[in-house]
Amino acid sequence: MDGEVGDSSLQSGDWRSQFQAAARERMRHLPYSGHEGLQEVRKIYERSKENIYTAATRRIKKEKKEKETRPKYALFMQVEYYFSDENLRTDKFLLKYLTKDEEGYVPVAVIASFKKMKKLTHHKSFIVAALKEYSLLVIII
Repeated sequence: MDGEVGDSSLQSGDWRSQFQAAARERMRHLPYSGHEGLQEVRKIYERSKENIYTAATRRIKKEKKEKETRPKYALFMQVEYYFSDENLRTDKFLLKYLTKDEEGYVPVAVIASFKKMKKLTHHKSFIVAALKEYSLLVIII
């Protein structure tokens, strides 16, 4: 059997013999033994370490961005719904504000006062930031 204590390849110093056949095949280009082999293994280790660090860093940044984006996106989707045809057919409160202003503007304070918006945030500045980032709505401060 490969890799057993009495195996002649282990006794001869071929470090690759400790791996399964498929792994050994991928490592066939590496030096057999000695200083050159050790240096090559160290290089592979360093590259792997760098790749793992880079991948982990990217993943952390992506997850952080997703966490930051989700609340803004949820907020945006809620505001989009408020101004949708479906909602405006029955939302007399919001229609009152839309018709009150000559250009149809609704104060952010009004939007922030809605129950679902209060569940998402208590900060008007967050609402403004989310709408600036996502929305086709015009935001006037």
